Amino acid sequence: MPRFFFFVHRVVASLLVAFLCGMPLSAYADEEEGSDWVGPVLRYLPNRVLDLLDVFRVRVKVGPGLAVGGRVTDSGAFYMGRTRTAYFGLPGPRGELGIRPPMGMERTRGAVILGVDASDDLPYAPHYEFSEIGASAHLFLLGGEVTVSPREFWDFVCGIFGSDPSGDDLPTTPTVEVTTPFPIVGPVMIEPAFPLEAKPKQFDRLTQRLDYIAENVPLLLRSELQSIDHWLMGEEDAPLDQPPVKGLEIRLIYKLITDPAGEHTFDPKLDLRVELPNIEHRFSVFLDSSYDTQLPGVDVDDRQDEGWSLGLRRRFDEWKISGDVGIHSGFPPEVFTRVYWHPGWEWGEWNWGFHQRFFWENEDGFGVLSELQGYRWWGVENRWKFRNLTAGRFSESTDGYEWQQSFSLGHMTRLVEEHRRTRNVGFGDTLECWGITATLFGEDRLPDEYRLTTIFRHDLYDEFVILEIEPGLQWRNDLDWTTQFRIELGLNFLF
Repeated sequence: MPRFFFFVHRVVASLLVAFLCGMPLSAYADEEEGSDWVGPVLRYLPNRVLDLLDVFRVRVKVGPGLAVGGRVTDSGAFYMGRTRTAYFGLPGPRGELGIRPPMGMERTRGAVILGVDASDDLPYAPHYEFSEIGASAHLFLLGGEVTVSPREFWDFVCGIFGSDPSGDDLPTTPTVEVTTPFPIVGPVMIEPAFPLEAKPKQFDRLTQRLDYIAENVPLLLRSELQSIDHWLMGEEDAPLDQPPVKGLEIRLIYKLITDPAGEHTFDPKLDLRVELPNIEHRFSVFLDSSYDTQLPGVDVDDRQDEGWSLGLRRRFDEWKISGDVGIHSGFPPEVFTRVYWHPGWEWGEWNWGFHQRFFWENEDGFGVLSELQGYRWWGVENRWKFRNLTAGRFSESTDGYEWQQSFSLGHMTRLVEEHRRTRNVGFGDTLECWGITATLFGEDRLPDEYRLTTIFRHDLYDEFVILEIEPGLQWRNDLDWTTQFRIELGLNFLF
């Protein structure tokens, strides 16, 4: 049956090309009319139409499956799930498959994180072009996907003036059949000094996929960062190898809040801090899923600084000062800079830390964020921790002074880095913990939200996959202080 559908699809695609040009298919042959210029002229219009269609992948999918995915090129590709579907719509860039019809079959099974592909090689794979940007989701029997390809858009523009960077103008012959087993993303270009492990064609169990991702994501990032370091400094002036990547965390968060004004959201969050060893040995690269200029207790999906921030950081440890400069995702992209001052001191059995942050963003202007934290450890082996946090924020884009007061008590059962016990770590720095937090938010002199939450974190697999459950209650002024139940479910991947 699949081969029959594939045959029908190819016939439909051929008839579609012929219809677009209003002439028989034989007119596209290079030998037509025995002339070197007639063929390209006859093919010019259909080639431009096909180049334009290559830019977009817009499809509805029907069939059993459960999956979620997103990508910013192959290097920033994420996917988790399993599907076996029929699709309808624009199939995306032709590539090595050649012309594809607006309907077909697709199979996926596995996971992709930051371009590291731990999926099974299957027939009817999606065959993404490297530069595609977009998202996909599939829930049980129905799903959808939308992506755009900057590279194919460039190919379309160049094609208007007679150039073909992608090499896909007619006449072309497919080099790969859709029935050929293929992974979701496929091989990546990496720095030879830090090669990835060979990917199995099939993964026998979930833990094998997790081990493959945990081992290879840091290797791939290390290679990409070394390329950036060499590009900034030049290979001759960059004698130091990129150190191993540590401190990468990826979070997948689902949040549910009940009525009135109920909501449910799914948000990915990524934090990455790495050193670039050859840029005066003091710069580091950071990648965040926000500006990091909001009050610390604000929900991920309520932040005004949603998006991705990429930049460079310079630290002056002797003065407890650091500075950032970077770009935040948006259209057009937003430029920002931040300066931090973070002194700390001890007072008896209490530790105190002050965090002063000044920031500027080209759309919202200047702002300031201040935090004062006091914390104390106690109990057998310092398993218990109490923390007080007072924070305030003001910027040119806010209507008034925003503030937050919170108290938290937790049993810090296992830390990601045990040598940091007795230091200023939070629930997010644990492998296993449970605790409670009470928070009050306000603006100027008036409170506008009370929140009471508990948290439970548990190590699901090998200090790599951490389950987080955070149920609670909240009361908001704009809802007449009606009680709302809320819960956050998270999967955290610690590299």
